[in-house]
Amino acid sequence: MFGRTLSVISGLLAALASVSSKLALEEGGKTIASGLTCIIPSDYDYSILLLVLRIICFILMMVCNGLMWTTFTKALQEVPSTVEATVTNSSANLFFTAVLGNAVFGETLSLQWWAGASLIVMGLVIIHSNAHQVTVHKDE
Repeated sequence: MFGRTLSVISGLLAALASVSSKLALEEGGKTIASGLTCIIPSDYDYSILLLVLRIICFILMMVCNGLMWTTFTKALQEVPSTVEATVTNSSANLFFTAVLGNAVFGETLSLQWWAGASLIVMGLVIIHSNAHQVTVHKDE
């Protein structure tokens, strides 16, 4: 169970890394700039603040990637099958990226995305149930 939790955490960290990357590298820092205009008066020149925030997002991306690989490697050691850790990580990354993309960037999810995500969840359930059966048979 601990390995699955680590796989989900590594998926979350991967999603945070991708959001941080998009914030740091998007053209003109549009998302950060629009957030700043809500806080800072429009006549204020916030170009230096924008640059600093983009650098912070870039550093955050690197930190999240490092932590993601650390937790994913630990998850690989803890689960009975590396496939289980990989699929769990990828599924968590997919869902957290969707949630963060909607919350931060206002991205919408199509019906096709939901159908694909449902198939991934069904595959994840099959993998986890098979991994549990293999563990039970090894213990006997």
